[in-house]
Amino acid sequence: MVVLCVVYVRGLDWDAIWRSTAGASVPLLLVGVAGNIPLIWLKALRMRILVRGRVGTLRLMGFYVASYAADNLVMSQAGLGLRVALLRREGLPLATAVTAQALEKVLEGVGLALVAAPLVFASDLDPRLQRPLDGCLIIGAAGLVALIAVVALTRDRPGFVQKLADTTAALRDPVLALRVGLLTVVAWLIEVVMVALTMAALGLPVGSIDGPIVVLLAVNLAALVPGLPANVGAFEMAATVALGSFGVASEPALGFALVYHALHTIPVTLVGLAGLHRATRARRADALPGQNAQLAKARPPGN
Repeated sequence: MVVLCVVYVRGLDWDAIWRSTAGASVPLLLVGVAGNIPLIWLKALRMRILVRGRVGTLRLMGFYVASYAADNLVMSQAGLGLRVALLRREGLPLATAVTAQALEKVLEGVGLALVAAPLVFASDLDPRLQRPLDGCLIIGAAGLVALIAVVALTRDRPGFVQKLADTTAALRDPVLALRVGLLTVVAWLIEVVMVALTMAALGLPVGSIDGPIVVLLAVNLAALVPGLPANVGAFEMAATVALGSFGVASEPALGFALVYHALHTIPVTLVGLAGLHRATRARRADALPGQNAQLAKARPPGN
């Protein structure tokens, strides 16, 4: 990925990239950054429903920013494992913690497909985007079918399957299921607004909502494959290609990708570092009693 990035950027006009970002509207960028707060809050509310209220919303928000820091500092998708570990520390069974993350990914896929569905009716959509869009909608529909099947088939099952069913129990309640769905869709719409604000701040033609949705769709499809920390390279490539399909030149498109990526990663990483530090310190504190007990057993009598 690093080699491909170097080969790609060597042919770009970095003066043009700088000019495309130098005059960015700071107020619009700040409003875009502020979108991270309601976005994380909505995701924490949804996770609280999935774990049946066993972890508070504010605590879950801390889990999310810590996991984002892990994604951005270790490797893409590393935060999934961290969130499982943090939920496990709260007393949730491992099966519940893992299933909650898997269910969340399915919900996000369905939600993104719903948000992207209006693109089907866009008359000016680049034909090159039609196949990826169709694939996203098919994946979203398949995820919805799989979700309904899991909710239905895990009811009143004994043993291990019952533990897995705990996570889907909330979705059997129509009111809670609707609430989870609304939280998911609203979270995606906030991300669409964040993309649109960044485009407007850089003077890019936002036009209709199609452009921001295509950008969001592209960067999230690129994030499915674990890669470098913060998905560096793949993120910028996806955003540049998406904007290029709307006639935006490579330099301003890459300038947008760099600014938008920074707004999406740097604030949550800085905040999440505190959560990573607390999690590491708590892990060491938990390990000390076990280590002391092992040392006591190994110590010869009389010493």
